[in-house]
Amino acid sequence: MTNPSYGVINTLISSGDINLIQNDSLKYLLTDWKDQAGNLLENETILWNGCLGLGSYYTTNYPDNRYEWFDNNEASRKELYKKVTSDMMFRNIIIGLEGAFYAAISVSDKTTKHLDRILELLEEELK
Repeated sequence: MTNPSYGVINTLISSGDINLIQNDSLKYLLTDWKDQAGNLLENETILWNGCLGLGSYYTTNYPDNRYEWFDNNEASRKELYKKVTSDMMFRNIIIGLEGAFYAAISVSDKTTKHLDRILELLEEELK
């Protein structure tokens, strides 16, 4: 998961040293980085919690295949699997996760482009 550090950006902003950067686009992107990283972390957290919810639901309603108990044979697992996958709560969890995955991918793509642009502008600034 994203674990952003804002120390350098906070120092640049609070000290006023960000004004040493001549490129206004770079200044904007740097000051906006905290929001971008925060959005990514928020989406990752939603996705993580959704996966935990799915895992919890699944393990509560379906046996762990690593162990063979007297009532945990292939026929009973198939029957339980049908029951789990036909349950509306399970289906809604899957649908919710699908939406969370698409949102996380979209935000991740935007954040990556944001970071790529910062790196391009930093290279130009250093020249």
